[in-house]
Amino acid sequence: MLLYFTGTGNSMAAAAAIGKITGEEPEDMGKRLREEDFGLTLSEGEALGIVFPVYYGGLPTAVNEFISKMKLSSVPSFVYGVMTYGGVPAACREMLGKALSDAGLRLDAAYEVKMPANYAVLYEPTSQDKEGPILEKAEKDLSDIAVLIRDRVSVPVRSGAVQKLMSAVMYPLYQSGRKTAPFHTNDKCVHCGICASRCPVRAIEMVDGTPTWVKDRCVFCMSCVRCGAIEYGKKLTGRYRYKHPSLRKGSGPHDAEGHDGFSGAHDHSGGSGSCYDDREKKEEKCC
Repeated sequence: MLLYFTGTGNSMAAAAAIGKITGEEPEDMGKRLREEDFGLTLSEGEALGIVFPVYYGGLPTAVNEFISKMKLSSVPSFVYGVMTYGGVPAACREMLGKALSDAGLRLDAAYEVKMPANYAVLYEPTSQDKEGPILEKAEKDLSDIAVLIRDRVSVPVRSGAVQKLMSAVMYPLYQSGRKTAPFHTNDKCVHCGICASRCPVRAIEMVDGTPTWVKDRCVFCMSCVRCGAIEYGKKLTGRYRYKHPSLRKGSGPHDAEGHDGFSGAHDHSGGSGSCYDDREKKEEKCC
């Protein structure tokens, strides 16, 4: 079983690349978390993989929560983690090992893959004109990693002293932060409700047709801000909102956000407009 958690598409694309070689269909951990679906049915000899982004040198709170609540039908024969990062991975692999150990599992292998940075509320994300080489290398790295996963090659989970120190300094800032009060919509919002429907922790509700943050803290996954209609105080003003190319506008009218892989879907981050989802045969006002 291959699970992924994603906010702007990097880890979704990474899981898709791995699944192509291992023969697994990736499952959205965020969707399972929203639906409180923690039961995982594993066949005999099946592996368990978790793909997610590094936040402040550690795990997204949603990943920690899911691991602590998941219920496995049987013990997986091989457990691995793949972490995408834009800055530094720090000691995230050891933190994943600890979370899995607390859940009664042993982490057999851990991998890190650099991808474009996306944490727009803190810094300027990687621009489109600079992301190409990063994505090309990530695609190659993921192909190599997927072969090791397929062959069940164990990889040490240990981190160095400097990496541990970085996580010890950075991660508490993430744990104590994540405040939702500064989130608000701008005049690009078309009140479609998609941001609320995909928030992994149900921190957003539509109140009188407007996205409203109903929890004090969220995961800070950046899923809601990628359409360009949501602000965070003044930190996002004029700032590029990164999302993986697989979630951007493609050449055809039937491309839909959520397409797997490293090539295009669609994007309305520059303004409003309609998009067409061929799977559901319906018009939407935004992606």
